[in-house]
Amino acid sequence: MGSSMSDRIKTLIIVEGKRLEPAFFKQMEKAFGLNLDFCCFNNNIYVLYRKLKQLDFNANIKDVLLEANYSEANREMLSQQFAFTYLIFDFDPHHTEEFEKNLPIDRIVSNNIERVKEMAAYFVDETDPTIGKLYINYPMMESFKDCDSFDDEGYLSRTIELSRLKNYKKIVGTRKMANKRLDRYSKDDFARLTRQNIKKVWTLFQYCLNQIGYEEYLTISEQTHILNQEAVCIQTLKQIAVLNTSVFLALDYYGNKGGFFDSIINY
Repeated sequence: MGSSMSDRIKTLIIVEGKRLEPAFFKQMEKAFGLNLDFCCFNNNIYVLYRKLKQLDFNANIKDVLLEANYSEANREMLSQQFAFTYLIFDFDPHHTEEFEKNLPIDRIVSNNIERVKEMAAYFVDETDPTIGKLYINYPMMESFKDCDSFDDEGYLSRTIELSRLKNYKKIVGTRKMANKRLDRYSKDDFARLTRQNIKKVWTLFQYCLNQIGYEEYLTISEQTHILNQEAVCIQTLKQIAVLNTSVFLALDYYGNKGGFFDSIINY
């Protein structure tokens, strides 16, 4: 968009991964021309949940992050004023409480559903710097590569059995899109990727794919609604429906201004 760094909007993104997520959002910003200056802060969803639960979810998110991850560099980063705050986390239960170590995976996942429900109900406002907006990827960030193309119809029904969660990254590594470098993702790639995941959400609710409109998207893309549908899949089939909701960040930023949503869904 031709804006200088000083003109760009300061945006805090709280992520789990130190490399994949920052690279992903840096390329998304470039591809879509987002006027956002991303600052990525590394944290774990279940560690964050434990801290917030102790405080009855009545706390400034930046204070909680700093308490758990204090360093001079982190203090300096979090002291900045951010216009938007986003939390991008995995549903994958690879970090559990000590007492859960020997529990069956379905019990651990069920426990995590309840924790994430509380988080999803709380983190709903990206414009409030004390809260932020949550995006959950199922089972993890790598889900955006779990396809052979960005028009892969198989993605719409793709799931991962709870018993195979620990092998998910290896499974994704067998897909054709696993070898595509992030720094080569174009606007076309991100548009098709976003459309694919919108359609995936639509199939979770068993709606007809030709009925997707912006108002409907706003309703079904709410993280609590998605999580409820995922919970049904988990409890009845012992599977997680593969889905990447972090791709919706640009879509939620632009909305349908200038027909942005329409252009994505009809790409």
